[in-house]
Amino acid sequence: MAWWPFSRPILLPKAKTLPNDNKNRPIYDIFDDYWEHFFTVNTWSKIYDALEDHQAYDLRDLRDLSLITEGQRVFLSVSRLHAEIMNGGFEQYLWNVGYLTDDLIDCLKIAGLQALASDVEDAWNALKAAHAQIKFEDHEIDNYGPGSPGFDWTQSYNAIAAKSAALFRLDNEFASERDCHTRQLVEDQGGYELDLLKALVAYADANMGQFVEQT
Repeated sequence: MAWWPFSRPILLPKAKTLPNDNKNRPIYDIFDDYWEHFFTVNTWSKIYDALEDHQAYDLRDLRDLSLITEGQRVFLSVSRLHAEIMNGGFEQYLWNVGYLTDDLIDCLKIAGLQALASDVEDAWNALKAAHAQIKFEDHEIDNYGPGSPGFDWTQSYNAIAAKSAALFRLDNEFASERDCHTRQLVEDQGGYELDLLKALVAYADANMGQFVEQT
């Protein structure tokens, strides 16, 4: 990681005002309001550029460089899992931002999502173990290992898909909620998605100074 002997501009400035505090709404609406209040549409573009510019590996590095707060790290990391897994399952998360998984596991624990963190960690370890067993042909280039941008997860994922209970739960608990036609159904039945959204909102409420300027 590069060291910079001068002050760096804050990558994600804090919001100027508090978000809507009306909790008598569906958790989806509260979560969406918080995301839009704390961040911008190009937040992840800024994150990618910062990771490259500072030769950083994950959001912990950006926090240590004082480019983002600890609260922003947790909210961004866990909400990214939600966005990816609800769109295309855990495999899509791995394809798009698998290199952030170690950071994600830490953030899930901080947010109080212990069961989800355990499943992600178990699946992640199984995927890395499966990758280590793959025999690559001479003409194949394996430049990236698990946890690196651009890593092809297909063979590793297929190798454990039928026998990893953790991966099954990640894909199926979220998938059952992803197939619901209304958000109310999700709130009625509970599950990983509902737990995740509630935990993120509760975390933000308890750490609002990490997201909003103190007056």
